[in-house]
Amino acid sequence: AMSSSESEEDERVPYRDRAEWADVAPIPQDESANPVVRIAYSEEHAEASAYFRAIVASDERSERALRVTEHCIALNGADYTAWHRRWVLISDPQNLAKNPHALRDELAFAEKKALRTPKNYQVWNHVRLCVGAVGTAEAARRNLKVVEEALDADAKNYHAWSHRGWVVARFGLWEEEKAYASRMIDADVRNNSAWSARWHCVVGRAAAEVAADVAADVASNPKPSTSSDAARKAADGFIADECPVDEFVAPEWDAWVRSTAAAEAASKKKA
Repeated sequence: AMSSSESEEDERVPYRDRAEWADVAPIPQDESANPVVRIAYSEEHAEASAYFRAIVASDERSERALRVTEHCIALNGADYTAWHRRWVLISDPQNLAKNPHALRDELAFAEKKALRTPKNYQVWNHVRLCVGAVGTAEAARRNLKVVEEALDADAKNYHAWSHRGWVVARFGLWEEEKAYASRMIDADVRNNSAWSARWHCVVGRAAAEVAADVAADVASNPKPSTSSDAARKAADGFIADECPVDEFVAPEWDAWVRSTAAAEAASKKKA
């Protein structure tokens, strides 16, 4: 059964010298004889990539195939093809049948990588796939704790905030996230990402609820006129009805914004 594993010892031994890879013919990078700009791979990276191409070409789904994806990711954390192939291997139904903990193990692996390279889009995409596949609120809440660690290091990390927004919407953790966003705003009132997260909790939640109502209405009344009326009502009314401004802007923040704006206006007049 395939599962996440560290393979640093193996990575130090060239693939051509490993008995378990003797049956694989590596596929080198397809470059012309005189490329305009040759990719500056290290020898280790070029070899790992060549064996990776070979296992992709043969659609091999094995423990060693998983290990070579890990090696390629260690060499280039933004290697989307390696991440994608890794997901294909982990999420394979036969693998999941053999290893019921594969998804949770992979989530832990991806979270560890995310904390090492917190501005790596590819790793956050992989984390999202894992959280969604595990599919429990418990895993989602644990994952949000990991994201908090990333935001403790950089409170305005767009990738981390974007991932949080997806998790919150996917698992309906609106109130918890609203409280977290509020704490982040208290820590830095100029944190635009935290303000956006709070707005998402208020408006996004209302929009999700309205979308569910519209879907239910359309399902029960599939006539075009009915569907159009429901959609128009949702678009015209949900912010005003479901998202009053005082739900989004706390009184103390509103007072701060007004006082700051007044001070800046006075400063401009003096200038």
